[in-house]
Formats: sequence, C-alpha cells, structure tokens
Amino acid sequence: MGDGRILAARPVTDAGIEPNSGAHLPPEYYRARIAALVETIEAEAARERDRTGASVLGVKAILASAPLHRPSSLARSPAPRVHAATKAARKAFYEIYAAFMSAPGSVRKAAPR
Repeated sequence: MGDGRILAARPVTDAGIEPNSGAHLPPEYYRARIAALVETIEAEAARERDRTGASVLGVKAILASAPLHRPSSLARSPAPRVHAATKAARKAFYEIYAAFMSAPGSVRKAAPR
C-alpha cells in the first residue's frame, strides 16, 4: 500500500473479514481471529515502514506532546476541515465552533499552551 494511507486505519473489510463475521463463534475463537487480523495488519505496516524508511513515534513521544497542539501552518488540502452539504452549513459550523472554543471555560482555554 504505497498510496499514503495509514495501514491500520483501513476498514476491516479490506482484510477479508466482515466486522461481525465471527460474532457467532465462541469468544476465544473470535478473539483469536481478531488477534490474527491485527497481527497481519501490523506485519503489513512494518513492511511498509521498512520499505519507506518511516518510523513510529512511540508511547513517550505521544504522551509528551500537548493534546491540543496545532502546527503553526497547515499543509494545504483540497478538503475542508469539516464536510457539510452546503457552503453555508460549513460556515455556520465554523462560527458555532469558534464561539464554543472562545467561551469561558472551554477546553482550549483550559489546556496548557
């Protein structure tokens, strides 16, 4: 998968197993089946990292990062940050969200910078 997608984020159906296809099995068989699926996805991701030279952050790096950190500049993207049926609906969402984030006691104001 060299198309830039995160391997572990793909739908389970890509791996050939429907989400509830083992729900009728006894729990230990179902868990084993899911564990095998996870192992396959992790192995694919490791091969892709080896191929591209990419690395993973690790627990310490993730926990050390600020949860509400935003980069100073974002990569330009053709997709909006919020998908809506109309431009007016998207604008309304942005306005409501901005009001929420600037309200006293909001998550953004409570978080360390």
